[in-house]
Amino acid sequence: MPDNARSTTADSNVSADPTTAEPATAPDEAAREASAAPPPSAPPPSAPSSGRADGRRTPGDRKRPTGSLVGKAREVVATVVFAVAVLAALVMALGAILTALGANQDNEIVAGVLGLASWLDGPFADVFTFADAMKQTLVNWGIAAAVYLVAGRVVERVVRP
Repeated sequence: MPDNARSTTADSNVSADPTTAEPATAPDEAAREASAAPPPSAPPPSAPSSGRADGRRTPGDRKRPTGSLVGKAREVVATVVFAVAVLAALVMALGAILTALGANQDNEIVAGVLGLASWLDGPFADVFTFADAMKQTLVNWGIAAAVYLVAGRVVERVVRP
């Protein structure tokens, strides 16, 4: 349709196009209607911000409900379990460093750390045996530290709600 066939004037409220029966609105009338309309509201959330659209959690979700007393107790137990595992691994690592550097074993602090590391190494004491006692200690204590960290993390993930 050519441009001149559809001519409207600002003074006229009727469209010149015969196919439309609606009157054209004036610019000030359109502005009033737009300001009187309520602002669009945000749609209500249909699903949690994380997880699937159907509301179920995915394995990657980190936020879990802890509203109940049992849930809170499980959170605390999981945190304590992992903290103990990290402390055990740190003692093993510190013992390995002190052994590698040849620290004075007559010192009370060094003796305490090495004694605790030796006790924690109990099940891992002879996993590998070498002719060099220092090498054997370092390897076995390193394995023990890694196992404590992995086991602590697994238990923490199982216990946490």
